[in-house]
Amino acid sequence: CFSRIEGEQNKPLSEVVVSGRSLTPGVDGAMLTGDKNLSHGIWVFQYQVTNAQALVETVGDAAEDVAPVLQRIAEGAILRTVASRTVEEVLLEGQSQVAEEVRARVQHELNDLGVGVEVVKVAPELIEPRPVRDAFLQVTRAQNEKQSRINEANAKAAEILTKVSGDNYNALLALINEFGAAQALDAPPEEMAALQAKIDEELGRAGGQVAVALREARSRANAVREQIGREYEEFTYYLEQYRDNPQVTTIRLWVAMLRDVLGSKENELFFVPEGDEIEVIVNRDPQRAIEAEQERYKRQME
Repeated sequence: CFSRIEGEQNKPLSEVVVSGRSLTPGVDGAMLTGDKNLSHGIWVFQYQVTNAQALVETVGDAAEDVAPVLQRIAEGAILRTVASRTVEEVLLEGQSQVAEEVRARVQHELNDLGVGVEVVKVAPELIEPRPVRDAFLQVTRAQNEKQSRINEANAKAAEILTKVSGDNYNALLALINEFGAAQALDAPPEEMAALQAKIDEELGRAGGQVAVALREARSRANAVREQIGREYEEFTYYLEQYRDNPQVTTIRLWVAMLRDVLGSKENELFFVPEGDEIEVIVNRDPQRAIEAEQERYKRQME
């Protein structure tokens, strides 16, 4: 699709594409895309003879005799394929698909002719017209930057998710998404329960911050459970005592309450003398405040 003069065969295509706004048919080869844009290209076809008898009968005695036939077929296949694509598909994101479609078209026609030749590979060198090259380069740079940002975001997401739930975050995240989708579709309760059970099972294998949070939550739950159990046992004990002797039990509980209140370092005692006027100094005793803080710290450490 593009002719090169003597001495330009080893130059990149970008150095030999014409710089003017007009093209000479047959010399400055160009391909017309489906969105009415132009592109230039040099197409390299690798082929092999698979049936020598068919080649001799249809083309000639030598393998190179197939080159003119292949060129005519390839030119038609290239034009038809490129004409069905946008210029971005031909030059950028769809170039490999374009090459494969051209190869398939050429192979189909060769098979119909029965020449005994197989196209192994099609390697195009494609480029946009020089007047719009800067715009295409800007698009390419933007796409590369976009992909780089996507890769960075994916890497950061993987880092955060690994830190949160360990290496099995993919399985856990998939289950959470499945649970959310089922919830949005108002799935039956038994299905939601089954999904919840799967999530709980996966959480048991999780690492990272999830594992730490679960251990702390289980520890707090066990502490609360034990405390409630002790309070329940104490309540049932005093309930039986109260039924047997209400007055004695009430006095014992009252004494215990006074002991707890008056014995706590967080509470201060005021002895009110007799008289018509009473002066109360509301500033707390600093020593009592220090003792109360020490008591709270001791309980936290325990």
